[in-house]
Amino acid sequence: MSDNADVALYLPKQLNRRLRKLPPEIRESTTGFLAKFSEDFRRNAIHLEPIKQVKDRRLRTARLNQAWRAILLQADDHEFVLLDVAPHDEAYRRIKVISWGVNPTFANFEVSYLDELEQSPLADRGPTASHAHPGILDPYTDAQLTELGIRPELLPALRPLNSEDEVLALAEGLDDRIAQIVVDLATGVDYDTVMDQITRPGASRDDIDVSDIAAALKNPASQVTSTDAAVARMLDAGFEAWQLFLHPEQQKIVDRIYNGPARVTGGPGTGKTVVALHRTARLARNLPVGSEGRILLTTYNKRLKSDLERRLAKLLDPEVLARIDVDNIDRLALEIATELTGERRRPVWNDEELRELWQRVLDEAGEPDFKAGFMLDEWRQVILAGFITSKTVYLAAERPGRGTRLGKAQRARVWDLVERYQSRLTAEGIWSGEQICMAAALAEGARAWTGRRRYRHIVVDEAQDLSAVHWRLLRTLCPETADDLFIAGDNFQRIYRAPLPMAPLGIDIQGRSRNLTLSYRTTREILGRAMTLMSGAEPDAFDEHATDLAGYRSVLSGAEPRFIATPDERTETRAVVDQVMAWVDDGAEPNSIGVCMPNTRAIPGYVAALEAAGISALEVRDELPSEEAVHVTTINGLKGTEYHRVALTGVGADRFPRRFATKLAGTDSVAYAQALERERNLLFVALTRACRELTVVWSGEPSPLLPRR
Repeated sequence: MSDNADVALYLPKQLNRRLRKLPPEIRESTTGFLAKFSEDFRRNAIHLEPIKQVKDRRLRTARLNQAWRAILLQADDHEFVLLDVAPHDEAYRRIKVISWGVNPTFANFEVSYLDELEQSPLADRGPTASHAHPGILDPYTDAQLTELGIRPELLPALRPLNSEDEVLALAEGLDDRIAQIVVDLATGVDYDTVMDQITRPGASRDDIDVSDIAAALKNPASQVTSTDAAVARMLDAGFEAWQLFLHPEQQKIVDRIYNGPARVTGGPGTGKTVVALHRTARLARNLPVGSEGRILLTTYNKRLKSDLERRLAKLLDPEVLARIDVDNIDRLALEIATELTGERRRPVWNDEELRELWQRVLDEAGEPDFKAGFMLDEWRQVILAGFITSKTVYLAAERPGRGTRLGKAQRARVWDLVERYQSRLTAEGIWSGEQICMAAALAEGARAWTGRRRYRHIVVDEAQDLSAVHWRLLRTLCPETADDLFIAGDNFQRIYRAPLPMAPLGIDIQGRSRNLTLSYRTTREILGRAMTLMSGAEPDAFDEHATDLAGYRSVLSGAEPRFIATPDERTETRAVVDQVMAWVDDGAEPNSIGVCMPNTRAIPGYVAALEAAGISALEVRDELPSEEAVHVTTINGLKGTEYHRVALTGVGADRFPRRFATKLAGTDSVAYAQALERERNLLFVALTRACRELTVVWSGEPSPLLPRR
């Protein structure tokens, strides 16, 4: 082989999951091996040895360190797959539980690890014990399962499974598409639906040579990453590993041409943001050369905007990236409103300041019947959301979801108060976020009559937290045509906004909505507790295409979450610090750990306590810090992020639900119910940020919203 020949080493996604469970010193040795493989191979510094007990000469081992070996598959002269790492004397045993090959239906290279059940009762069954209970896949013949795309070599491992837990345990070691097929069948999805949604769209139209591994490795559906320089960084990347990996079911959503607005929903970890990023990248690549059209990728806050920019830059060359604006919606609205209206008022995004101003207006007017919180919501959710600019229109307007009925005389009083409030805002040089969006939408809508639009395509991430005026602005920013708006979100993670119908806002997703149900981030153990929390939650009453959490599940397994009660806040802080120290001592990277709480008050104390214990810690605000440190933030600050390990604190009954929500209990039953729903969603967000381990700590009595232990 020429000294200059390219040498590629591929790392399967499933192996990356397994490697992260190994001791730190083995992960470090693996990282070093990956980094040096190509160079060492070119200068004959790697000694590949056959596995004597295996007839297939393509299977080799190479030294990882004194005690461990890398198990490799040689696809051709220049290309290898790292199948596993194992102690020196166990390579042969490990090979027996790894199934690999080219899938004859999908034409991708597949690796499956069939020892995920070693700790389950299945591992202890005798030769005939698997027939004691019906297998969960017994309703299907081998021919049917093969027709769906399951390689025949996998069937002996799948047939004995007789419970959903066993299926999910094994699914962690399977290729994601095969895991989706098996889990769907085992959880009651009918055969024809699996065929229509998974197999047919992903099936290869070409003749497939199952012996050509090198060709299969280049198939985008192969869940491997090649390392000329990149694979070696996979383990170093820690919790960010595979953040941009797109599995085949998501690829179909990315590639489809939609005849209008489209939406993808799903629980935490199902890949909504990854789909949004790849969708943005595809639209940018497909813009005609010389086109003046641009693409907007937007979300609701600065930190998520920064994260999207960072991840998108890994997908695109600078020339293509330059066609995309990544922006948070409120900043964009302020820029447009300032540009087109000439207004220079101070923007106010803080609810507390707006609520206090409402209270002053009510006090000055001597208004005894309406509360400040009610008036703020009425102004936002009815008047601004409906772009209502006159009393006549307001008197006849519908008020969906507001609960408290208002007669005509009451509405007239409300309108008079709104006019006083808006005059006060103007006099004090203040603009609320909704006013800014409304002004921007009206000005941009007028501009659109000239035929000019700012964007050709818009992609929205974390869409559940956008308000009606946000959507009205977005609708004016691009023409109503194919692939105009692509929306990614999860209604059960809504923590800022009340639910709202989309169709009246000019965004009709009928027939163009897809719900992702398989989590590739959060373990079944963590997800089970989070699902208990949401067991009483209902989909949006105003979302005509609402989804629920039915069928939402994980293919990952891990430790049971820990719930720790402490007598006081000082002991609570100590318990959190002790947990973080234990994780760091166990080899966890500091920036793969998140510590979160309901509000900002306690953050400085936790940062100081961690630093005093010798652990680097930083408060996370608008952007994720680049330094190696434990991230300490509010639960709201965790939105859109993920950590290997999360410690949630401050969720005692006296602190959560938060005071602004509990104050509504005796004043506005509808607002109180909506506030509790958002508090529950916030807790759901916190619990599901953890990929591997979760610890929940409180002092005194636990919050009534905490999932049952």
